[in-house]
Amino acid sequence: MSSQRFIEANKLNNLLNEKKGNLRVLDCTYQVSSKADAGKYAKMFLDDPSAALKNDTPQFQAFAKSHIPTAQHFNLDFAMAPGEFERFSFLEPEKFQQYVQSLGINNNDHIVLYSRGPIGGMLFASRCYGHGDKISILNGGLEAWTKAGYETESFIDSPPKIPVGNWTAEYSLYDHIINFYDLTTKDRSGKDVFEKSSDVNIFDARPSAQFNNEADSGFDKSKVHGSHISGTKNLPCNEFIDSNGFILSENKIKEKLDSYGFDFGKPNVTLCGMGNQASMLATIIESVYPNAELKVYNGSLKEIELRAPERINGGVKK
Repeated sequence: MSSQRFIEANKLNNLLNEKKGNLRVLDCTYQVSSKADAGKYAKMFLDDPSAALKNDTPQFQAFAKSHIPTAQHFNLDFAMAPGEFERFSFLEPEKFQQYVQSLGINNNDHIVLYSRGPIGGMLFASRCYGHGDKISILNGGLEAWTKAGYETESFIDSPPKIPVGNWTAEYSLYDHIINFYDLTTKDRSGKDVFEKSSDVNIFDARPSAQFNNEADSGFDKSKVHGSHISGTKNLPCNEFIDSNGFILSENKIKEKLDSYGFDFGKPNVTLCGMGNQASMLATIIESVYPNAELKVYNGSLKEIELRAPERINGGVKK
């Protein structure tokens, strides 16, 4: 792709061979688990800076066995902690900054993210602590790297110690994120954002089968009878990945967006089940339309299920 948001394996390999000091590769592999209690999680991990560096998670063990040379493990379980209603919420800028600095990241670094899936790393790339212009995503993830024949490395004991970096969080969160109150507060006409689908495109990034109530979305059926919020449009982020696990070309992304009614002139909101696919979709859109008015609803449908389940009333089976 022409966008600098995504980087191909051969380009990353060339950069590593050049051995420039400002390249930092982060392995963002993670395993989504059920939402933990926010208060207990904070006491166990967020209030203890050393907890973020513990290496006993399944994703770290996978990283230890095989990763791109020079890569550091980026612990998304720490960086995106559970909130009161959100499966993934944002740390205070100071705590996030402290964690990123512990990985040896500096302000002038070019950061390349990857995971063990074709679209891994986008979650962090679309987050809003600043420096987004210096973040790239490895197209195709670790699988693309190994298929291209490039070497990986591993370690038996613990990762090598690195000096603390000077990376600073700029925290432009609210330039890119929309929350529950923003979406559900009535305006002077008595309508909220969900009720103004003619003025705002709200895209549900989940697979079409979940949107159409043809596959399980994990909702509590005693509270939720539908499969999507009425007025939202389905724009599955998985349709922007080809059969080899790579992001579609820029022209094909634009063609698909057009076919789903993407309007550059309107505000656009992405959501999904827990925020992951919404962030991925937003990253893909921004890669071809960097000036689009676009925000991610991080809490997404799982937050709606907890706070206003009656709003998930589209796709009801009769």
